[in-house]
Amino acid sequence: MHLQLAVSCNNVTLKHQFQVIYLEEGVDFYIGDDLVDLFNITVSNIPCHWPDQKLESTKENHNIDNPPEANNPPAGTPEDHQEFMHAIQPYTEKDQTISKATFCPL
Repeated sequence: MHLQLAVSCNNVTLKHQFQVIYLEEGVDFYIGDDLVDLFNITVSNIPCHWPDQKLESTKENHNIDNPPEANNPPAGTPEDHQEFMHAIQPYTEKDQTISKATFCPL
């Protein structure tokens, strides 16, 4: 079911065709991503760590001093790697034909 409503939030009023859905108990409403921007709703000041959280140094989390050698994967056997490379070969060849100046939508 859909309902056309005029809704106000953050000094913005707009008419929108809302889809009525049933939500779990305790959830009063859900605002989709399509309306978040229109209402100027932002998410900020979210902590990236908690006071009691033990933080590890970057060197402990990442292998930045000894990165893996290119085309020498640390996982699987050499045969697994060769089979994988053979399987993706048509896609890598097709990828090479794309102009470097082409816009990427990702």
